Amino acid sequence: MTSAFWHGFWRLADPKISLASFASMFLGACAAAANGSLHFGWLAVTLLGIFSIEVAKNASGEIFDWNSGNDQAVQEQDRSPFSGGKRALMEQIAPAGPIYQAGTLSGNPVAMAAGLATLALVEQPGFHAALERSTRALCEGLEEAARAAGVAFTTNHVCGMFGLYFSAERVETYAQAMRSDAARFKRFFHAMLERGVYFAPSAFEAGFMSAAHGERDLDDTIAAAREAFALVAAA
Repeated sequence: MTSAFWHGFWRLADPKISLASFASMFLGACAAAANGSLHFGWLAVTLLGIFSIEVAKNASGEIFDWNSGNDQAVQEQDRSPFSGGKRALMEQIAPAGPIYQAGTLSGNPVAMAAGLATLALVEQPGFHAALERSTRALCEGLEEAARAAGVAFTTNHVCGMFGLYFSAERVETYAQAMRSDAARFKRFFHAMLERGVYFAPSAFEAGFMSAAHGERDLDDTIAAAREAFALVAAA
């Protein structure tokens, strides 16, 4: 037997998993021996069966890697006739491959530092209560401005998250959201954008209040909304 054969066999046997299986079998054998029901023949057959299943499972995975071309990613010194690769798998992830993966700031050290600082802030007493008050004030101000302009408009909100709908009915279901006037929302969105307020561009996308937004920000937003609603009503 060559060293390459034993290297490949050792990989297929996966000693860590095999030992875990054998450990459980050993405990069972000890329990059987304690009450005098241990049969060494059946114990040997069971152990051989578990080992064979483990080898077959690993072999099927390695053969798949071989047939799929994943082996091309393995460094030459680590390659064996049944070795799998990692680079080929990662190359299937966008933008290199067809599998979509989202994460705008995944692993970015500045984003991680900002995230830790944010967690420290949100743990402070009263943080979420203040955020909810700001969100309610914005939504109520927008609804009042819409009523003054004669525009059918409603909002939903929970804590710092809110939704805007050009609808005469309160929106609580998917069907109600789809009945809202998306064309009016588009006109409102662009009118607000021209006035320096950037809402989410989709009629069905949520908005988020920030703890950095103060009363002046809310007042300026509502003032801009009065002008935007007037334009929507006139269209």
